[in-house]
Amino acid sequence: MTSVLLIDDHAAIRAGVRAALTNAGFEVIGEAATKVEGLAQVAHKNPQSVILDLSLPDGSGLELITWLRKNSEKIAIVVLTMLDNPDQLRAVMRSGASALVLKSQPIDDVLAALKHAIELPLHFTAANLPGLLETPHSETGLSPRELQVLAELPTGLTAGEIGEKIFITEATVKTHISAIYRKLAVAKRSEAVAKAIKLGLLQ
Repeated sequence: MTSVLLIDDHAAIRAGVRAALTNAGFEVIGEAATKVEGLAQVAHKNPQSVILDLSLPDGSGLELITWLRKNSEKIAIVVLTMLDNPDQLRAVMRSGASALVLKSQPIDDVLAALKHAIELPLHFTAANLPGLLETPHSETGLSPRELQVLAELPTGLTAGEIGEKIFITEATVKTHISAIYRKLAVAKRSEAVAKAIKLGLLQ
């Protein structure tokens, strides 16, 4: 049975998701209403998966996601949010989340996203949001997949290793890297990373 931690400042949302998860056979081991509470619960209970909102009273859920992913490549992270703009979606993807579901979507989509996240925690998906996923970054024209590859460039991984991590072929990674260089007007990896940091695409 997979353990789940819920982080959302709306008690009604937590109650509804908890009921659905319990009925589906998941074990909800804790709830939190703030980022600080969420961090404490993660440290104390070590959940296998986390479902969280982006808008928390004491900070952004993105910061929490980044911290979670930095500490574990295996934890399943599902974002449940009301926000649906393309830039927000890209930020979630870059942060290390496993999946994103809108609060307006059926609870079955949350369950499906969680199951995906458990199986493929590093393979981001946004259920029923193909239009947003295909929308290029407004300033650079980079696609979501190119942004995903860009996020791996500072790690020093080879194209093949990046492909294995995000489940695409080495040739496809190289194609994306070429497109990144062209769109950022750079000639090599270090320049792409520096330009991306300057544009706020990388931290």
